[in-house]
Amino acid sequence: MVRVLGIGAEENDLGLIGTYEVHELCDLIHAESAGSVCSGFLCRAALTANSFGEGEAYYASSRNKLDFQRELFGRLIAKHDIRRLLNTELPYDVTA
Repeated sequence: MVRVLGIGAEENDLGLIGTYEVHELCDLIHAESAGSVCSGFLCRAALTANSFGEGEAYYASSRNKLDFQRELFGRLIAKHDIRRLLNTELPYDVTA
Protein backbone atom coordinates (compact mmCIF):
# COMPACT_ATOMS: atom_id res chain seq x y z
CA MET A 1 0.00 0.00 0.00
CA VAL A 2 2.80 2.41 0.75
CA ARG A 3 4.44 2.18 -2.68
CA VAL A 4 1.32 2.66 -4.82
CA LEU A 5 -1.12 4.46 -2.54
CA GLY A 6 1.39 6.31 -0.34
CA ILE A 7 -0.43 5.37 2.89
CA GLY A 8 -0.13 3.06 5.84
CA ALA A 9 -3.19 1.49 7.50
CA GLU A 10 -3.17 1.24 11.26
CA GLU A 11 -6.45 -0.44 12.12
CA ASN A 12 -10.10 -0.72 11.21
CA ASP A 13 -12.72 1.18 13.18
CA LEU A 14 -16.63 0.56 13.18
CA GLY A 15 -16.64 12.30 4.82
CA LEU A 16 -14.63 16.33 -0.85
CA ILE A 17 -17.11 19.00 0.27
CA GLY A 18 -19.74 18.36 2.90
CA THR A 19 -20.36 15.55 5.29
CA TYR A 20 -20.94 11.97 4.16
CA GLU A 21 -22.28 9.00 6.03
CA VAL A 22 -19.74 6.22 6.43
CA HIS A 23 -21.03 2.71 6.89
CA GLU A 24 -19.58 -0.67 7.82
CA LEU A 25 -15.93 0.34 8.22
CA CYS A 26 -13.43 3.14 8.26
CA ASP A 27 -9.66 2.55 8.08
CA LEU A 28 -7.50 4.70 10.32
CA ILE A 29 -4.64 5.53 7.97
CA HIS A 30 -1.68 7.87 7.89
CA ALA A 31 -0.45 9.52 4.72
CA GLU A 32 3.19 8.90 3.87
CA SER A 33 3.94 10.14 0.34
CA ALA A 34 0.22 10.65 -0.43
CA GLY A 35 -1.58 13.93 0.04
CA SER A 36 -4.77 14.07 2.09
CA VAL A 37 -7.65 15.20 -0.14
CA CYS A 38 -10.16 15.35 2.72
CA SER A 39 -10.27 14.36 6.36
CA GLY A 40 -12.73 12.39 8.42
CA PHE A 41 -12.85 10.58 11.75
CA LEU A 42 -10.39 12.02 14.32
CA CYS A 43 -9.14 14.43 11.60
CA ARG A 44 -7.41 11.51 9.86
CA ALA A 45 -7.11 11.27 6.08
CA ALA A 46 -10.39 10.03 4.58
CA LEU A 47 -9.35 10.31 0.93
CA THR A 48 -5.77 10.40 -0.33
CA ALA A 49 -4.12 10.91 -3.71
CA ASN A 50 -0.62 9.71 -4.56
CA SER A 51 1.41 10.15 -7.75
CA PHE A 52 2.42 6.78 -9.14
CA GLY A 53 4.18 6.28 -12.45
CA GLU A 54 2.40 8.48 -14.99
CA GLY A 55 -0.86 8.54 -13.03
CA GLU A 56 -2.44 8.91 -9.62
CA ALA A 57 -3.70 6.39 -7.08
CA TYR A 58 -6.64 7.38 -4.88
CA TYR A 59 -7.66 5.67 -1.64
CA ALA A 60 -10.94 6.21 0.20
CA SER A 61 -10.46 4.98 3.75
CA SER A 62 -14.12 4.20 4.30
CA ARG A 63 -17.15 2.68 2.65
CA ASN A 64 -19.35 5.56 1.60
CA LYS A 65 -22.81 5.99 0.24
CA LEU A 66 -23.65 6.90 -3.34
CA ASP A 67 -23.57 10.70 -2.88
CA PHE A 68 -19.85 10.59 -1.99
CA GLN A 69 -19.05 8.24 -4.86
CA ARG A 70 -20.91 10.42 -7.38
CA GLU A 71 -19.08 13.56 -6.27
CA LEU A 72 -15.66 11.87 -6.19
CA PHE A 73 -15.98 10.12 -9.55
CA GLY A 74 -17.58 13.20 -11.13
CA ARG A 75 -14.61 15.33 -10.08
CA LEU A 76 -12.09 12.74 -11.30
CA ILE A 77 -13.91 12.42 -14.64
CA ALA A 78 -13.86 16.21 -15.07
CA LYS A 79 -10.22 16.54 -13.94
CA HIS A 80 -9.00 13.95 -16.42
CA ASP A 81 -11.46 14.93 -19.19
CA ILE A 82 -12.85 11.40 -19.46
CA ARG A 83 -15.56 11.06 -22.08
CA ARG A 84 -18.37 8.55 -22.44
CA LEU A 85 -18.01 5.77 -24.95
CA LEU A 86 -21.75 5.90 -25.62
CA ASN A 87 -23.26 9.32 -26.16
CA THR A 88 -26.65 8.43 -24.67
CA GLU A 89 -28.38 8.27 -21.33
CA LEU A 90 -28.38 4.74 -19.98
CA PRO A 91 -31.23 3.03 -18.15
CA TYR A 92 -31.18 2.94 -14.35
CA ASP A 93 -28.58 0.48 -13.01
CA VAL A 94 -26.76 0.21 -16.37
CA THR A 95 -23.18 1.49 -16.59
CA ALA A 96 -20.70 1.69 -19.44
